[in-house]
Amino acid sequence: MRADGMNRKVFLPGFIALAAVLAVGAIWLMGRDSTSLPVFGELPEFSLPNSRGGNLTLKSLFGKVWVVNTIFTRCEDTCPLQITTLQAMGKEFKASKELRFLAISIDPKHDTPAVLASYARSRQLDMSRWVLLTGEEKAVANLVGKGLRLPHALTGAKSGSAGALLGRLAWFLGPGPAYGHHPRHNQLRPGDNPIVHSSRFVLLDRRARVRGYYRSGEEESLAKLRGDLRSLLGQ
Repeated sequence: MRADGMNRKVFLPGFIALAAVLAVGAIWLMGRDSTSLPVFGELPEFSLPNSRGGNLTLKSLFGKVWVVNTIFTRCEDTCPLQITTLQAMGKEFKASKELRFLAISIDPKHDTPAVLASYARSRQLDMSRWVLLTGEEKAVANLVGKGLRLPHALTGAKSGSAGALLGRLAWFLGPGPAYGHHPRHNQLRPGDNPIVHSSRFVLLDRRARVRGYYRSGEEESLAKLRGDLRSLLGQ
């Protein structure tokens, strides 16, 4: 028998076995998480522009553990506090290569990808771990409202409109609404509402499933987030 034929017989089964092991390992890695954490839902398909100049999709989230929050760049109160809290958490989990942070703007008409990129620089965000997301209002609303199940309403919503009603219901339906204000807040017309968005963080696993909600201003809730992160990250 020729030597090359013998080599194929020797090495082919080993190659197939190795490929099978790697495939099983990849599936295990994607599904690895803590079974003690509930699954609150899954995100819908989406494709939205981000601060890096491209588009983020649902599949882009797969394989990483994400902490998500909603912001807008003209916010002067809760948004900077949320960003600072997550920056500190990023430093705490600096060795975790699979941890990522996603901030979604609920003021997409103003917060273009260029504005978000400038905001990221001003906040000194580590862009190897952060993604800031914007896009067409309906698409953002679908991701935030139906996917993450977070309350939000845009500036300028008229009293009695769906956006205004959502803002009022946010106080009861949660989780954790917060009124955000920006320098032009005093220019709102009578009957208009300020921007409303949730102040909670949302935890996503490697399959982009929602695994937890956490109050950004409560240390006990943040301690739980850290513990849940360790579970999902396998620490």
